[in-house]
Amino acid sequence: MRIRDFSPWAVTLMVLLVLAAGQAQAQTTSAAAVDAGFPTRSIWASQTQATEGESITVFTVLYNSGTDDVKGNVVFEIDDTVINTKSFDVDTGSSEILSTSWIAQTGRHTASASIQEAIDGQTNATVNVTNATTGTVTITVAPAPPPSALGQVVSTAGAVIASSTPVAEDVAQSVYNAAENLRQDGITYLESQVASTTHQGTVLGTSTEYAGGTGGIGSSLGGWWSSLAALAIIVFSSPFLFYPAALFVCFVILYLLTALIGTSRHRRRF
Repeated sequence: MRIRDFSPWAVTLMVLLVLAAGQAQAQTTSAAAVDAGFPTRSIWASQTQATEGESITVFTVLYNSGTDDVKGNVVFEIDDTVINTKSFDVDTGSSEILSTSWIAQTGRHTASASIQEAIDGQTNATVNVTNATTGTVTITVAPAPPPSALGQVVSTAGAVIASSTPVAEDVAQSVYNAAENLRQDGITYLESQVASTTHQGTVLGTSTEYAGGTGGIGSSLGGWWSSLAALAIIVFSSPFLFYPAALFVCFVILYLLTALIGTSRHRRRF
């Protein structure tokens, strides 16, 4: 079939359809060629020689030379395995640095990044960028050195302490409860002694006064005991005074016992 077999209207319609298809393709191509993404050599690391267990920061940078803002997500990968995803929003004519951290593992690794999704900031339409992937950066990680002898001792001691902590807490709580019971009982006993001594001193003073004043010694002793008991009540009533005093008394008793045992052994030798 030749062109002259078509009417002028049919030829005109065919030309218009071809022009419209070409324009649509041009617009699609233009939309797919947003000048944005990663520049050359756009990925780097805080260190490329590391030891196992160290934290390494991987960086990349995005630019936008297009006419509209671009936003989306960047995926960071180590050895083609995703380690993190970061969002970005780059205004036209500007750039943005993104980063993520990674705990180093023994071996030779490659880090990279890619744009997972890009959206026009004004229309929210999906767009393609000219540079959607970075290159790679190689990171070499050496095995961690074995712990020193001191480090092993400290680690072992820490494990022992951690495993025995519940038992130690139970023992400490039992000792504290017993000491508190002793302190409260002591307060009750001393208060009763002060009251009893005061009452007896009054009776003795009255009776001895009628007997010719011979009860002064009893009254004096009662007064001294009442004063000592009152002082002891002050100590027993305050945990901040009671526990240091109790520790001091225990230390004195242990010292005296040690001295007594030493003296006894010395006498046996002779």
